[in-house]
Amino acid sequence: PGTEFKVQRLLPEDLRQVHPDTSVAFVRAGYWNDVERLLELAPAVSWVHVNMTGVDHLPVDRMESAGVILTTCRGVLDHAIAEFVLGSVLLWSKGLLRSALDTRERRTDYREPKANSELNALIIGTGNIGSECARVFRQAGFGRIVGIRRTPIPLPAFDEVASVSEL
Repeated sequence: PGTEFKVQRLLPEDLRQVHPDTSVAFVRAGYWNDVERLLELAPAVSWVHVNMTGVDHLPVDRMESAGVILTTCRGVLDHAIAEFVLGSVLLWSKGLLRSALDTRERRTDYREPKANSELNALIIGTGNIGSECARVFRQAGFGRIVGIRRTPIPLPAFDEVASVSEL
């Protein structure tokens, strides 16, 4: 109450159009990292929201020292992304793209797709999205599901978790 925010939604190429009084910036870009330019153009910014999950590429310490709160979409799209990944895997494992192209060209090549239970999954990255992919693959009936992470520790969504060096 009593606090008024000037909010601007920006694509990275629009950064030069940021209003100097903007206090909240919603950045719609995967790997945007031009924090210095944003702080220079809009010194009143106190909150930046990026529509992605990982922010390892951002100068988080610099934002903290400037008093800028950083929020992300962590957790928001985990299931939708996992479904997309499953769809992509099934597109190839079931030969759906080949079938669509064959149909268009009136060609019939016999293929016998494997059952999901015959498929194993190797998921590199066991964070929120990787773990959700493992759960979705398990629901789809996949066989063994192995996760790769820097420090291998047992995780419930995976049959095994191995280190990057074991990859």
